[in-house]
Amino acid sequence: KVKKNISVEKITTKVIDEYWDWRRENSYRPTGDKFVPSPNTLRKEATLLGSFLRYAKQKEYLRDIPEIPRPSGEKNRRPTFTLREYRILTRKMRDWVELGRGTRVYRDRFVLQQYVLVLANIGARVGEIRGLKWEHLRTIEVGKDLSAEESEGQRLVAYLSGKTGERESIFNEGSEEYIKRLFDLRKEELGEPPSLDGLVFCHPNGNPIQSMKKGWNSLMSHSGLEKGRTGGRRTIYSLRHFYATQRLQD
Repeated sequence: KVKKNISVEKITTKVIDEYWDWRRENSYRPTGDKFVPSPNTLRKEATLLGSFLRYAKQKEYLRDIPEIPRPSGEKNRRPTFTLREYRILTRKMRDWVELGRGTRVYRDRFVLQQYVLVLANIGARVGEIRGLKWEHLRTIEVGKDLSAEESEGQRLVAYLSGKTGERESIFNEGSEEYIKRLFDLRKEELGEPPSLDGLVFCHPNGNPIQSMKKGWNSLMSHSGLEKGRTGGRRTIYSLRHFYATQRLQD
C-alpha cells in the first residue's frame, strides 16, 4: 500500500517498516528491469531518513522522532540454483533454444543461452556484462607453480567495470567456449571478425542488449525453475549467487 503526500507528523515506525517492504517490491532500473535493493542500500536510506526526521524536529515540524527500524536482509535473499537444478536448467535450455530455431526469436534465445552460461561461470553482475567488449577479454596461463614454469593451461579473463569499480574475473575452465560461440555468431553476421571495441552481448546492429528479462522469464517457465525452495522468484542475479555458492563449496 502506497501512502502519497503523507505529512511528516504522520510518519510512524509502522509506516517506515511498511516502506522497506514497498521498496523491495517496487524498485526498477532505468532499463525497466525489476531489482531488489540490497540491505546495505536500505540501511543507507534509513540513515538519510533519520537525518531528515532530526531536521524536522529541529524546525518544530515534528514533536518526536519515531524509531527507525533497521531493514533486515532476510527478505532480500535471492534464490539460487542447486547443482542438480543448474544441470536441469542447462539441459532444458538447449531444448528451449532449439524450439526457437527457424523463428525470429532463435538468435535472442541463443545469445541468452550463452549469457546464462557465462554469468554462471564468472560471477559477474548484469551491469558488468552488459558493457563487456572483445577488447576486455584476454587469456592467462594458470598453474600451481608458475615460477617453476609449470602450467595447467590457459584461462579466459574478463576486465569488468561496474558499480564497485573495475576488476578482473577469471572464467571457469572450459567456459571460454561460450564466448567463442558469440564470436563466431558475430563473425557470421558481419562477414568478418568483430572489432575489438564491439560489445560481446549485442543486437545484430551492434547496439547493447539492455534487458534480457523477457527471455529469462520464458526460459524459467520452460524449465519449471521459476521459484526457489523458499518460494522466491529466481532472477538473472540468481546466477551470480549460484557462482558464489559453487566456489565456496569447491
